[in-house]
Amino acid sequence: GQTNAVSAAARAAAAAEGVLPHEWLLMVVRSTRPFTQRYLVTEVNEDTGVEVSRTWVEREYWPSWEERLEAAKAVVNFYAPKLAVHMLANSPAQGADAINAALKDLANRLPV
Repeated sequence: GQTNAVSAAARAAAAAEGVLPHEWLLMVVRSTRPFTQRYLVTEVNEDTGVEVSRTWVEREYWPSWEERLEAAKAVVNFYAPKLAVHMLANSPAQGADAINAALKDLANRLPV
């Protein structure tokens, strides 16, 4: 679909920082390094109900298998359409036969 000005600005800001959402998801899938998880701990006075202090806590976090699988499901939409278009663009055949041939070729290249 079309991107609106807000999402275009968000993508530009993410690109300027160096990691786009689909790149971050791919890092989660690969799980090559731990992520830093930051969360806020608040202490509340039980008698008055007033917040006494706030503390930021950081810890290293490795994604679980389930989280990696969910990230893979989310990131596949970014890469699969591009792969299919690229494979079909370089194929002399057209239509369903081209798609079948491209998928067979891809399957032959995958490690067993």
